Amino acid sequence: MWIEGSVRGSVAKLALNMWYVIWALARKEKELIDVINDKVPADLYTRVWTPCKKELRRYAGVETIQDIILFPGYVFIDTVDPDAIHQYLYRYSSYIRFLKDGESYSPVSDHERQVIEHFTGESGTAGISMGVITAGRLHILDGPLIGMESHITKIDRHRRKAYVQIDNLLGEDRLLSFGLEVIEKTE
Repeated sequence: MWIEGSVRGSVAKLALNMWYVIWALARKEKELIDVINDKVPADLYTRVWTPCKKELRRYAGVETIQDIILFPGYVFIDTVDPDAIHQYLYRYSSYIRFLKDGESYSPVSDHERQVIEHFTGESGTAGISMGVITAGRLHILDGPLIGMESHITKIDRHRRKAYVQIDNLLGEDRLLSFGLEVIEKTE
C-alpha cells in the first residue's frame, strides 16, 4: 500500500489506495477500461490499466515490437472502494466480476504488487531484456528480468522469449513469458 495524494477536479484527496483485479472477458480488456474511464466517476479510482509486455513478433519476415497483455482477461484498478465501482460495471458485458476471497474483495497483496512492479515498472509495460549466455548460464544485463535468472525455466532463442515461473501470483502459480534478446553466447 502507498499513501497517494490525488487531485481530481478541484478537490484534493488523500487516500490509502489498493490494487484490485477485475476479471473481464478475454480480448475485451481495452473495452472495459474505456467503460471505466467513461462511466465511473474519476474520484473513485486513481488508475486503471492492464500490465503489458513488449515482444518481438515477426510477420512476413518483418520484425516488430508489440505490446502484449501480461495477464489476459484481467484489468487492474487502483481504488479505495471496489464495491462502488462494481455498482457501475455489473451491467456491462465485458465485465465479469472483481476477484474475491470468499465474500470480500481481494486486493493484490504487497508481494504480488512488488513482483508486478518489478517487471512492469511505472510505465505498466515490461520491456525486452538483454542477456548473455556464458558457460551455459544466462546472465541478464538489462531489462525487467534482472535478478530473476533463478526463476527462468526455459529460454526460446528463436522466438526471443524467456519463461519465468512465479509462485502464487494472483491466486495461482504462473508461467509468464517475457522478451529476451541473447546478444552473446560463449562456451
